[in-house]
Amino acid sequence: MPPPPRAGFNSSQLVRCLSDLGIPAVATPRQTLAEALSHWLAWTDAIALYGVLNNTPPVGAPAAPGQSGPAEGQGEAPRLRQELSQLITDDAAMAADTAGAADFVPYRRCYSASQQTMASRIAAHRGRLRNTLSAASPALAQLAALDAMLDQALQERERHLLGKVPALLEQHFNRLRRAQADEPDPRLAPAQIRRTVQAVLLAELDLRWQAIAALLAALTPNTAKPS
Repeated sequence: MPPPPRAGFNSSQLVRCLSDLGIPAVATPRQTLAEALSHWLAWTDAIALYGVLNNTPPVGAPAAPGQSGPAEGQGEAPRLRQELSQLITDDAAMAADTAGAADFVPYRRCYSASQQTMASRIAAHRGRLRNTLSAASPALAQLAALDAMLDQALQERERHLLGKVPALLEQHFNRLRRAQADEPDPRLAPAQIRRTVQAVLLAELDLRWQAIAALLAALTPNTAKPS
């Protein structure tokens, strides 16, 4: 069979990573952002979105601004990104957790545990950045409210789609095991499986980090001009 077509250059790193492994990713039809949101948001979300865009505080608006300053929030972000990357690439820890594995189940557990760590720590920092934005200016406060609203509306879809990745990896390695002939497939060596799992996790971290990067980009040119 011919290899599947490589994902487009504008796809996320996670989609490209899965595509390079020959794993079919979620279909991405050509849609505008508005068309995609029309499928992802419920009518209650649309009302909340209308309220945010018209400067009306929606249900579930961000909490009152915290005490941390912009510089602290911005300085924490690269440290958090580095810590999460190091947790993923800690080969000794994954090797210990998957020692003697006869199938992909221990790797799947490691992947899911890493997903939970990423989700909780990124969500916490995202909330702190929203609080900082809320204190910076009316326009940035509206942006923080918009981010909070979309985060709440899309998190279940995100959890559902990203939750499929460990199972897709398991199916991929099971196919490799069934297909290997007399000679062992080098892609099934434990060290290579760990490298593959780590590469996909790093790609997922890059995807999850986009919201943090966007909030930081909005905050950076405005930190010297609070209102």
